[in-house]
Amino acid sequence: MRELTQIRETQLARYVTEAENALSEAEHAFRADFVGKLQENLLRLEDQRLELNRNLRHRPFHGQYYSFIKHPEPDLRQVLDWVLDWSPEQGRDVGGLFDAAADPNHPHRDAIRRVRGLLMEAASSEGKAGGWDERLADYRQYYHFDVRMSDDSEGGGNPELLSRRLSKGSGGEHQSPFYVAIGAALAAAYRIERRNDGTLRGGIALAVFDEAFSKLDLQNTVSALGFLGELGLQVILAAPDEKYGQIAENVDTIVNVYRDGGSVYIDTEYIKPEARLALAADNPVLRADPKQAQP
Repeated sequence: MRELTQIRETQLARYVTEAENALSEAEHAFRADFVGKLQENLLRLEDQRLELNRNLRHRPFHGQYYSFIKHPEPDLRQVLDWVLDWSPEQGRDVGGLFDAAADPNHPHRDAIRRVRGLLMEAASSEGKAGGWDERLADYRQYYHFDVRMSDDSEGGGNPELLSRRLSKGSGGEHQSPFYVAIGAALAAAYRIERRNDGTLRGGIALAVFDEAFSKLDLQNTVSALGFLGELGLQVILAAPDEKYGQIAENVDTIVNVYRDGGSVYIDTEYIKPEARLALAADNPVLRADPKQAQP
């Protein structure tokens, strides 16, 4: 009994204290690091989405306005609501990490219980519980993203989702939205802004494409180049000779590369305003709309 008493009062007491300290550190790490950083990433994600949509709001592509939308993933909706509702003050709360799961009045009780179960499941199976432990920490997994296309900038005129178009449209219809997405993302990354006088400010603003617009028809190609230019991007593209008629009037410089055996020849053309007008006059798309053919 003396030995048991000594163990209980000395050695076990020390282990209990160490365990309590470890639990406290784990709780603080989860609240301050995991939840806090996840919330920060989710809020930054929303800021980036809004920035992309600002670049697209007044710039139609082929008569349609594009916007990026997101919907919460159904199986993570409760956890998402809990994380977004979290505040730094809650990170300093005293109490067990999952004490709220036992409170029937807690607004996020079900989410907390689910996170506890998922983490315990992942731990018991050595991190192989369907990737749940990794999925909980990845802010990109909490939403399903899509692109909405409509006839007006408010998104109310004949809206269509990219996910639905991909299931039925042609190759060109599939490619067009991706040029919009790439252009908007680059404009945001370069932080391009249009001043009140119409001039642009931002980074180097290069947009480089290989085999550019290979599946787009003439009308979509013209729209894509015009859209990228309207965003303030400087486009550098590589295209085969048969694309010359589609792109010549929309570029400033054309570098022709010829190969003859082991020799390579380079010839450069500079498209001046007179040549641009002449090319536009021969463009069947612009001829169909006299307003676009005007300089």
